[in-house]
Amino acid sequence: MEFKHLASSYSKYLIITVAVVLALFVFEVLSFPKYYESYNLIPQIESGVFIGPLKTFFLGSISVLVFGTFVFASFVSEYRYRIVFLVLFSLGALTEYGYQAAYSHFTVS
Repeated sequence: MEFKHLASSYSKYLIITVAVVLALFVFEVLSFPKYYESYNLIPQIESGVFIGPLKTFFLGSISVLVFGTFVFASFVSEYRYRIVFLVLFSLGALTEYGYQAAYSHFTVS
């Protein structure tokens, strides 16, 4: 019985995590359209170039999975750790978006 309750509460947090990750992705695409235009991989694939797009897709997927894991862990952790996760996320976001505003690209590009 306890596992059933645990699984149902985790599924709620998993749905919220997916929504947060999708919201962040939509926010970045809408806020930085020129940056994401350079990552349109379809013309590269159509021209026969596969290594670059596969590398970009692989690294981007890992980045999304790590962010999703971070968000999920922050939802299911104790409240005192949620504050630490919030501070870490805020510092990371401020640094990354500040760098993007100053240099017109993200730190990984």
